[in-house]
Amino acid sequence: MLFFLLTSLAVATTLDSLSSNNSTVETRSFSSGRLDSIRSLAAYDYETARFSPVDFMDAVLAWLWYNLFKHLFNPRFESLWELLIYFLAFLALVYIIRRFLQSEFSTLFYTKDKNPPDVSAITEDDIHALPLEKLLEESISKQRYRDAVRLLYLISLKHLADHGVVLWRTGKTNHEYNSEIKNESLKNQFSMLTRVYEYVWYGDFEVAAERFQAIKSDFRQFEKHTRLPV
Repeated sequence: MLFFLLTSLAVATTLDSLSSNNSTVETRSFSSGRLDSIRSLAAYDYETARFSPVDFMDAVLAWLWYNLFKHLFNPRFESLWELLIYFLAFLALVYIIRRFLQSEFSTLFYTKDKNPPDVSAITEDDIHALPLEKLLEESISKQRYRDAVRLLYLISLKHLADHGVVLWRTGKTNHEYNSEIKNESLKNQFSMLTRVYEYVWYGDFEVAAERFQAIKSDFRQFEKHTRLPV
Protein backbone atom coordinates (compact mmCIF):
# COMPACT_ATOMS: atom_id res chain seq x y z
CA MET A 1 0.00 0.00 0.00
CA LEU A 2 2.86 2.31 0.87
CA PHE A 3 4.58 1.41 -2.43
CA PHE A 4 1.60 2.55 -4.51
CA LEU A 5 1.34 5.86 -2.62
CA LEU A 6 5.01 6.67 -3.23
CA THR A 7 4.74 5.78 -6.93
CA SER A 8 1.73 8.06 -7.43
CA LEU A 9 3.51 10.91 -5.70
CA ALA A 10 6.58 10.60 -7.97
CA VAL A 11 4.47 10.59 -11.17
CA ALA A 12 2.56 13.69 -10.05
CA THR A 13 5.78 15.56 -9.30
CA THR A 14 7.18 14.75 -12.77
CA LEU A 15 4.04 15.99 -14.51
CA ASP A 16 4.18 19.24 -12.57
CA SER A 17 7.79 19.86 -13.62
CA LEU A 18 7.04 19.16 -17.29
CA SER A 19 4.00 21.40 -17.39
CA SER A 20 5.87 24.27 -15.80
CA ASN A 21 8.69 24.27 -18.51
CA ASN A 22 7.74 27.21 -20.80
CA SER A 23 11.20 27.75 -22.52
CA THR A 24 11.39 28.35 -26.30
CA VAL A 25 12.38 25.34 -28.44
CA GLU A 26 15.20 26.14 -30.91
CA THR A 27 14.95 24.39 -34.24
CA ARG A 28 18.27 23.44 -35.92
CA SER A 29 18.78 22.36 -39.52
CA PHE A 30 21.70 20.76 -41.42
CA SER A 31 23.17 21.87 -44.76
CA SER A 32 22.58 19.20 -47.37
CA GLY A 33 25.68 20.34 -49.27
CA ARG A 34 27.83 19.97 -46.21
CA LEU A 35 26.46 16.48 -45.63
CA ASP A 36 27.20 15.49 -49.22
CA SER A 37 30.79 16.73 -48.97
CA ILE A 38 31.32 14.74 -45.80
CA ARG A 39 29.80 11.63 -47.32
CA SER A 40 32.25 11.87 -50.26
CA LEU A 41 35.28 11.62 -47.97
CA ALA A 42 37.05 8.20 -48.08
CA ALA A 43 37.50 8.24 -44.33
CA TYR A 44 33.75 8.05 -43.87
CA ASP A 45 33.16 5.30 -46.43
CA TYR A 46 32.08 2.36 -44.26
CA GLU A 47 30.18 0.44 -46.93
CA THR A 48 33.13 -1.29 -48.71
CA ALA A 49 35.68 -3.26 -46.71
CA ARG A 50 39.20 -2.78 -48.08
CA PHE A 51 41.98 -5.40 -47.80
CA SER A 52 45.34 -4.14 -46.54
CA PRO A 53 48.38 -6.46 -46.64
CA VAL A 54 49.96 -4.50 -43.83
CA ASP A 55 46.92 -4.93 -41.66
CA PHE A 56 46.81 -8.62 -42.52
CA MET A 57 50.47 -9.16 -41.54
CA ASP A 58 49.91 -7.23 -38.35
CA ALA A 59 47.02 -9.52 -37.56
CA VAL A 60 49.11 -12.63 -38.31
CA LEU A 61 52.03 -11.44 -36.18
CA ALA A 62 49.69 -10.52 -33.39
CA TRP A 63 48.13 -13.97 -33.52
CA LEU A 64 51.55 -15.66 -33.52
CA TRP A 65 52.74 -13.56 -30.63
CA TYR A 66 49.66 -14.28 -28.59
CA ASN A 67 49.58 -18.00 -29.34
CA LEU A 68 53.25 -18.93 -29.74
CA PHE A 69 56.07 -16.43 -29.35
CA LYS A 70 55.19 -15.09 -25.94
CA HIS A 71 55.22 -18.64 -24.62
CA LEU A 72 58.68 -19.34 -26.05
CA PHE A 73 60.21 -16.43 -24.17
CA ASN A 74 58.66 -17.60 -20.97
CA PRO A 75 61.33 -18.41 -18.31
CA ARG A 76 59.92 -21.91 -18.11
CA PHE A 77 61.27 -22.55 -21.64
CA GLU A 78 64.87 -21.47 -20.98
CA SER A 79 66.07 -25.07 -20.75
CA LEU A 80 64.34 -25.86 -24.06
CA TRP A 81 66.15 -23.00 -25.78
CA GLU A 82 69.48 -24.22 -24.44
CA LEU A 83 68.77 -27.72 -25.71
CA LEU A 84 67.85 -26.33 -29.13
CA ILE A 85 71.06 -24.28 -29.30
CA TYR A 86 73.22 -27.29 -28.44
CA PHE A 87 71.40 -29.40 -31.02
CA LEU A 88 71.93 -26.82 -33.77
CA ALA A 89 75.59 -26.50 -32.83
CA PHE A 90 75.97 -30.29 -33.08
CA LEU A 91 74.39 -30.33 -36.54
CA ALA A 92 76.72 -27.53 -37.66
CA LEU A 93 79.75 -29.46 -36.39
CA VAL A 94 78.69 -32.63 -38.22
CA TYR A 95 78.19 -30.64 -41.42
CA ILE A 96 81.64 -29.02 -41.16
CA ILE A 97 83.34 -32.39 -40.54
CA ARG A 98 81.60 -34.00 -43.51
CA ARG A 99 82.55 -31.14 -45.81
CA PHE A 100 86.13 -31.33 -44.59
CA LEU A 101 86.36 -35.07 -45.25
CA GLN A 102 85.02 -34.53 -48.76
CA SER A 103 87.53 -31.77 -49.51
CA GLU A 104 91.05 -32.06 -50.86
CA PHE A 105 92.53 -31.08 -47.48
CA SER A 106 91.50 -34.44 -46.06
CA THR A 107 94.30 -36.11 -48.05
CA LEU A 108 96.77 -34.49 -45.64
CA PHE A 109 95.60 -36.88 -42.93
CA TYR A 110 94.69 -40.04 -44.79
CA THR A 111 94.58 -41.52 -48.28
CA LYS A 112 91.65 -43.37 -49.69
CA ASP A 113 92.19 -46.97 -50.74
CA LYS A 114 91.58 -47.24 -54.43
CA ASN A 115 90.17 -50.49 -55.70
CA PRO A 116 92.37 -52.11 -58.35
CA PRO A 117 90.90 -52.11 -61.85
CA ASP A 118 88.91 -55.10 -62.96
CA VAL A 119 91.23 -57.34 -64.97
CA SER A 120 88.42 -58.25 -67.34
CA ALA A 121 88.08 -54.56 -68.21
CA ILE A 122 91.77 -54.20 -69.10
CA THR A 123 92.43 -54.33 -72.83
CA GLU A 124 95.54 -54.30 -75.02
CA ASP A 125 95.09 -50.54 -75.23
CA ASP A 126 95.94 -50.21 -71.50
CA ILE A 127 99.29 -52.02 -71.45
CA HIS A 128 101.31 -48.79 -71.23
CA ALA A 129 99.02 -47.04 -68.74
CA LEU A 130 98.58 -49.61 -65.95
CA PRO A 131 101.04 -51.22 -63.49
CA LEU A 132 100.63 -54.70 -64.91
CA GLU A 133 103.33 -56.32 -62.76
CA LYS A 134 101.75 -55.00 -59.57
CA LEU A 135 98.32 -56.20 -60.67
CA LEU A 136 99.85 -59.59 -61.45
CA GLU A 137 101.28 -59.90 -57.94
CA GLU A 138 97.91 -59.00 -56.43
CA SER A 139 96.08 -61.59 -58.54
CA ILE A 140 98.57 -64.31 -57.60
CA SER A 141 98.37 -63.45 -53.90
CA LYS A 142 94.59 -63.75 -54.08
CA GLN A 143 94.85 -67.00 -56.10
CA ARG A 144 93.00 -65.50 -59.03
CA TYR A 145 95.07 -67.43 -61.52
CA ARG A 146 92.78 -66.89 -64.46
CA ASP A 147 93.24 -63.13 -64.09
CA ALA A 148 96.97 -63.69 -63.66
CA VAL A 149 97.18 -65.52 -67.00
CA ARG A 150 95.55 -62.59 -68.75
CA LEU A 151 97.99 -60.18 -67.11
CA LEU A 152 100.95 -62.36 -68.12
CA TYR A 153 99.79 -62.21 -71.72
CA LEU A 154 99.41 -58.42 -71.64
CA ILE A 155 102.89 -58.10 -70.10
CA SER A 156 104.34 -60.23 -72.90
CA LEU A 157 102.62 -58.09 -75.50
CA LYS A 158 104.06 -54.99 -73.84
CA HIS A 159 107.56 -56.49 -73.98
CA LEU A 160 107.15 -57.12 -77.70
CA ALA A 161 106.10 -53.51 -78.27
CA ASP A 162 108.82 -52.06 -76.03
CA HIS A 163 111.56 -53.94 -77.90
CA GLY A 164 110.24 -53.04 -81.32
CA VAL A 165 109.19 -56.57 -82.23
CA VAL A 166 105.64 -55.43 -82.97
CA LEU A 167 104.11 -52.03 -83.60
CA TRP A 168 101.60 -51.32 -80.87
CA ARG A 169 98.42 -49.66 -82.04
CA THR A 170 94.93 -49.31 -80.60
CA GLY A 171 92.44 -51.82 -81.96
CA LYS A 172 94.87 -54.48 -83.17
CA THR A 173 94.05 -58.14 -82.58
CA ASN A 174 96.35 -60.71 -81.01
CA HIS A 175 96.79 -62.51 -84.32
CA GLU A 176 97.73 -59.26 -86.06
CA TYR A 177 100.49 -58.78 -83.52
CA ASN A 178 101.61 -62.37 -84.04
CA SER A 179 101.85 -61.88 -87.81
CA GLU A 180 104.27 -58.95 -87.31
CA ILE A 181 106.89 -61.07 -85.50
CA LYS A 182 109.74 -61.84 -87.93
CA ASN A 183 111.69 -64.29 -85.77
CA GLU A 184 110.11 -67.70 -86.33
CA SER A 185 111.10 -69.11 -82.94
CA LEU A 186 109.71 -66.08 -81.15
CA LYS A 187 106.64 -66.16 -83.35
CA ASN A 188 105.93 -69.80 -82.54
CA GLN A 189 106.32 -69.18 -78.82
CA PHE A 190 103.97 -66.21 -78.91
CA SER A 191 101.46 -68.19 -80.97
CA MET A 192 101.52 -71.00 -78.39
CA LEU A 193 101.10 -68.54 -75.49
CA THR A 194 98.23 -66.88 -77.35
CA ARG A 195 96.40 -70.22 -77.60
CA VAL A 196 96.94 -70.91 -73.88
CA TYR A 197 95.70 -67.45 -72.97
CA GLU A 198 92.62 -67.67 -75.18
CA TYR A 199 91.80 -71.14 -73.87
CA VAL A 200 92.02 -70.01 -70.23
CA TRP A 201 90.46 -66.59 -70.61
CA TYR A 202 87.79 -66.94 -73.27
CA GLY A 203 87.07 -70.56 -72.41
CA ASP A 204 86.40 -69.52 -68.80
CA PHE A 205 88.84 -72.21 -67.66
CA GLU A 206 89.88 -72.17 -64.02
CA VAL A 207 93.60 -72.78 -63.55
CA ALA A 208 95.01 -74.74 -60.61
CA ALA A 209 98.05 -73.44 -58.76
CA GLU A 210 100.44 -76.07 -60.17
CA ARG A 211 99.30 -75.51 -63.74
CA PHE A 212 99.58 -71.77 -63.32
CA GLN A 213 103.22 -72.02 -62.23
CA ALA A 214 104.02 -73.88 -65.46
CA ILE A 215 102.19 -71.29 -67.55
CA LYS A 216 103.94 -68.46 -65.72
CA SER A 217 107.33 -70.09 -66.38
CA ASP A 218 106.58 -70.24 -70.13
CA PHE A 219 105.61 -66.56 -70.22
CA ARG A 220 108.70 -65.48 -68.27
CA GLN A 221 110.93 -67.49 -70.62
CA PHE A 222 109.29 -65.81 -73.59
CA GLU A 223 109.94 -62.37 -72.07
CA LYS A 224 113.64 -63.18 -71.87
CA HIS A 225 113.65 -64.09 -75.56
CA THR A 226 112.09 -60.76 -76.51
CA ARG A 227 115.22 -59.02 -75.16
CA LEU A 228 117.43 -60.92 -77.61
CA PRO A 229 118.24 -59.48 -81.06
CA VAL A 230 115.63 -60.46 -83.59
